[in-house]
Amino acid sequence: MPRGRKKKSFLPQFKLKPSTVQSIFFIFFIILSVISIFSFLQTGPVPTKLNVMLTLLFGVGAIAIPFLLVLIAFLFAKIKSPLKEPNVFLGFAVMFVSIISLFRQGIVGGFFSEQIVSLFGELPTFIVFFFCFIVGFVVLFDTSILQ
Repeated sequence: MPRGRKKKSFLPQFKLKPSTVQSIFFIFFIILSVISIFSFLQTGPVPTKLNVMLTLLFGVGAIAIPFLLVLIAFLFAKIKSPLKEPNVFLGFAVMFVSIISLFRQGIVGGFFSEQIVSLFGELPTFIVFFFCFIVGFVVLFDTSILQ
């Protein structure tokens, strides 16, 4: 069976350690968080467009996007912090989605709300999102309702 010549790729092959990749993701999400914070200042054309896009997608909940990005960054951090735990990010994300869906904020909240309303109706949708918020709170603080 002929082996032939190895194909040379045009792009160099990177062999990075996993810790290096984690550091890159950490820096990336921190930078995204800082950019999203600066978008609320609307000091130029790019931050203004980013703010309009965030507000269009998440409504008033766009204020929580920088915190969500920081929590994602801490998932990749090497430092020891309570914010590094996955339950903190998951709980905050569930709370965030349930709140924007409960109040139908932005395109994302309106989409989730319409989907659940079409299945169950108005009152059960409110109950579902309210209890999703409670579940997110319990997951965020890693506690029990009975405590």
